[in-house]
Amino acid sequence: STEDGIRVLLRTPYTASARDTVENWKRLHSACASWQELREAYIDVWSQNCTGADARQAASVRFSKLEEGARLKHDPAKCRVKEKRWQSWYEKLDYWLKEHAGTWPRKNCRHKDENQLWQWIRSQSRAHRTRRTLWTRPANWKELLEKLPGWKWACTLEERCAKLRRSKEQRLRHQEENIRAGAHREEMVHARAAERRAARLRRLALCLQIREQRNTARHAAWCGKLAELQAWVEAAGGKYPKRKSESQEERSLAVWVMNQRGALSETRK
Repeated sequence: STEDGIRVLLRTPYTASARDTVENWKRLHSACASWQELREAYIDVWSQNCTGADARQAASVRFSKLEEGARLKHDPAKCRVKEKRWQSWYEKLDYWLKEHAGTWPRKNCRHKDENQLWQWIRSQSRAHRTRRTLWTRPANWKELLEKLPGWKWACTLEERCAKLRRSKEQRLRHQEENIRAGAHREEMVHARAAERRAARLRRLALCLQIREQRNTARHAAWCGKLAELQAWVEAAGGKYPKRKSESQEERSLAVWVMNQRGALSETRK
């Protein structure tokens, strides 16, 4: 039915050129008496599916674009007019690049012609990105644009997805590298801490060994002094040495005995 065909058109892009779309237009046109009747039916179906004060106006604009595309598909004269218009814009852009030493038109500039050229360039890039098949352009329009110095196509949807995948993979690799680097740094910190602890333990063991050696030497010296005192006391008939004696050996033994008595009195306190 006409209403079902119109519902199919509601899901049709403005610039679609598929064969089933054209056949649908043919069936709708044959079912209606005129384009005006088809327009009214299209607007009625659109108004049923959309809400808002401007629903009928938006439906009229969309129908005009679809109607223009369908008529151009079967009207070679109008198609050639559109191609000439595209060719004129292309020549304007080529002339602009030659006059401005390869400088491309800028966005939101004060010059009207430059702003229009930028809008036209943007529309060409969008058409290439969305892969629209337009019959209002020359067949080799992409090759013509690529001949311009410095022309670069905008990324297509597949290229953007691939770029996002690559950036995500790169980000994940960086995260993994950071995690590994962090783990390595942590291991190095633990290793250095273990080395410092081992060095401190070695120094402590060395200090204890030196202290033990010193204590052993002191103990041996003390025992030797005690044996010397015992021998001196036995030789003197049980008398202890005096500090005011003329003998150097007796004075040294008396000082040693005095020091031992002082140490003993300090420990008792």
